[in-house]
Amino acid sequence: FSLPAGFAVDEMPDAVNLTTAFGKYTTTYEVKESKLIFTRSLTTNRSAVSIERYKEVKDFFTSMLNAEQAPVVLLRK
Repeated sequence: FSLPAGFAVDEMPDAVNLTTAFGKYTTTYEVKESKLIFTRSLTTNRSAVSIERYKEVKDFFTSMLNAEQAPVVLLRK
């Protein structure tokens, strides 16, 4: 994402590293040369999950969704 002219990143989310039996999800944010670079990775370990473990899988994806919605705050220079 190219930052608008006259703006800088004031706040950005911390990196996320979620690792469970079902998969791994990571995010990073960095600013380089007036660009905000957001990197994310999702690796799943299973294609089928038993009903008994549904809540664990749901919690994993809910945590992932929450990380995706974390705001970046821009500040006018």
